[in-house]
Amino acid sequence: VTIFSIFNLVLIVDGLGAAAKWLPRKFPKSKEEKGETAALVRRTSATGIVAPALQMLRAYEAKRKFRAGVKLVIATNRLSSHASSISNNKKED
Repeated sequence: VTIFSIFNLVLIVDGLGAAAKWLPRKFPKSKEEKGETAALVRRTSATGIVAPALQMLRAYEAKRKFRAGVKLVIATNRLSSHASSISNNKKED
């Protein structure tokens, strides 16, 4: 038995557990029921692995966006200082 087979079995068991938990429930109609359902979805996970993995992905994405923003600011400053030095050199000539 390979790791991928075990992983696939775990996913199937997780999916069946989630289906058994959520299919018998009625669809929420009022805002209060929708809020309770949304809170329940955020709190629970069948395996407990999904939430931390999602948090790691969100943190990675936030770091990536921050780094891209910093690089953009640095490049803009360098470009503007270079352009101003070129214009100053032309004025001196």
